[in-house]
Amino acid sequence: SAPDPRPGRADGGDVVVADIGSSCRSLAWLKGRNQALGWFAAAPFTERRFSWMSELTVSDVFTKQIPDRLAEEPDLVRRIDGSYQFRLTGDGGGDWLVDLTRESEHCRQATVDDAGVTITMSVSDFLGLVQGRLNGRMAFMQGKLKVDGDFSLAMKLQQLLG
Repeated sequence: SAPDPRPGRADGGDVVVADIGSSCRSLAWLKGRNQALGWFAAAPFTERRFSWMSELTVSDVFTKQIPDRLAEEPDLVRRIDGSYQFRLTGDGGGDWLVDLTRESEHCRQATVDDAGVTITMSVSDFLGLVQGRLNGRMAFMQGKLKVDGDFSLAMKLQQLLG
């Protein structure tokens, strides 16, 4: 366990975030497999930044995480100005559309033929990408992320996923 346990937040037993009295500084106690890694400076706690600590689902990404990201940074809609068709295979997957050419209701479970780019990957790889455990370029090179359509639009995906 972490030394000097302070008021903070612990999820899943892997990370403890402790406020040290500043609105812009926090400390995170990180534990690896049966081994403490120590205190690290961390950004202020937000659910989005640390969403990997809880069980994240594909539905959460499209109904909460992406809409929250767009609400935080509304200019992303203008900067990206395209549509993504996600084809996610495996349990909990499905077809999801993120359409940033629309004025509202950007994310929905749908299938369209005219999306700017279609991203195909497994649910586990997609969640790894969203949670920062999987690098998008490496996933593409390893065949875990397939792109059909506007490749430049696909390159903007990380801006959307945060």
